[in-house]
Amino acid sequence: MNDVFLALGSNIEPCRKTIEKAIFLLQKQFSSPFQISPIYETDPFGGLDQSSYLNCCVCFCTDCLPHDLLRIILETENQLGRKRNGFKWDSRTIDIDILLFGELTFVSPELTIPHYDLSSRDFFLVPLLDLKPDLVNPRSGKKIDEELGLISSSKRTNPKQLVN
Repeated sequence: MNDVFLALGSNIEPCRKTIEKAIFLLQKQFSSPFQISPIYETDPFGGLDQSSYLNCCVCFCTDCLPHDLLRIILETENQLGRKRNGFKWDSRTIDIDILLFGELTFVSPELTIPHYDLSSRDFFLVPLLDLKPDLVNPRSGKKIDEELGLISSSKRTNPKQLVN
């Protein structure tokens, strides 16, 4: 069994309901209890002219393989109306990323674990710290809170925790 950490994000309304529905659908696929971070409102990554995002992370245990998890995630995104138009960082109903998969480091054409840009995205790192404050990035060997401190101000999305 591996501890898996996923990031969920949305900036097309109804963002919160879509994230909650994504978590519900994922929980139906995996029998392990889920830890769910608070939801954060963040500025769009890269300063794009878009609506703010809602982001959170979840953690659960699974014995499935990384590509099987990816298939389940893509099916879940499809169910929730995710349209892929080829534009990176475009607005989206839902985006689910595999951030960490146990201690695994893995690269294939379809999947990179840990997430290829984990160390540069505060909207990943802040909710990860809510779930497990002593978490270490297996690729860099650095603690997540240390990586958060290294993100330049130009790449910050300024996560603000939402109340309820």
